[in-house]
Amino acid sequence: MKKTLKKLFALLFTLAMLLSVTGCGSDTPSADSGGADTANVEGDLDWPKEPIKIICPYTAGGGSDLMSRIVADQLSQMLGVAVYVEDLPGGSGAVGMSSLATSEPDGYTIGMAALGACTITPIMSETGYDNTSFAPISQVTMVPNCFVISSELGISTWEELLEYAETNGPIQYGCSGASAPQYINMVNLTGSIGKQDLFTLIPFEGGAASVTALLGNQIDASVNIISEPYPYVEDGTFTALWVTEATDYMPDVPTTEELGMDGGFGLWYGFAAPAGTDERILDKLDACISEIMEMDTVKEQFDNIGQPAVYADRETFTATWQQSWEENSATLDELGLSIH
Repeated sequence: MKKTLKKLFALLFTLAMLLSVTGCGSDTPSADSGGADTANVEGDLDWPKEPIKIICPYTAGGGSDLMSRIVADQLSQMLGVAVYVEDLPGGSGAVGMSSLATSEPDGYTIGMAALGACTITPIMSETGYDNTSFAPISQVTMVPNCFVISSELGISTWEELLEYAETNGPIQYGCSGASAPQYINMVNLTGSIGKQDLFTLIPFEGGAASVTALLGNQIDASVNIISEPYPYVEDGTFTALWVTEATDYMPDVPTTEELGMDGGFGLWYGFAAPAGTDERILDKLDACISEIMEMDTVKEQFDNIGQPAVYADRETFTATWQQSWEENSATLDELGLSIH
């Protein structure tokens, strides 16, 4: 009888220990992590055992690269393996995302996914990938867009700018070209109020180049994610006339909705893996990133590069990605810019 009880207690103790091992570093995901984890019904997850590569589809030193490196550093500590970033810029993000789409779905290659590279570039160009080529993991930020002009123009509101344009001719605004989310924003927003003819696109190789052109008075305005012109708004060189969403970075600037315009959107960034990656690996990565994005040090690091930490789990990020794909497909089709 005593031996039987001892065996029973040993069994119960072992079971309790197994159930208590949860979270990012565990092979048995937690059931209370906000839906990010699922039960490991097929035994222990023998991953990771080797370094993990994060593909960034943009240039070194940019926001995407910096966010990738911040998360990579924390993932490495959590998972106990090296996690490194490889920048593969080009083709408005297509080079890096194509590489990710064709990588082995083994959990050892993931990538930084951005709205533009994932839901605009493949609709406008033959990239070899689409929205079904990836398995979303986690969103890490949502960055508003903004419209800025030189303060030398002496205009302080969007309404004043529209009146100025009606009198003096179209406003020449810069952004990263007709494949950029900022261009889609302008088409949607100005079209919603019947003022699209008052604005002319001047394309540049990136948002920073557009800001530089505005500094040199080569253009009248620029449409950017808020982090790019923010220092010049702060010092009074630029005046921001709208933001797509309310933001602490520009608290006194009206939103596009407040100005009566529809169709404005910010840019999401997150992490994804090749389609077909083991669900348990995706869940484990999502659980880790959820913990990372709650760290005060990480929030501060994101804030320092003008990227607010805005986490969304796998399910939410997948829905956001699909919605962006459908909306941008419709807009680009109407503009005659879709190849599908």
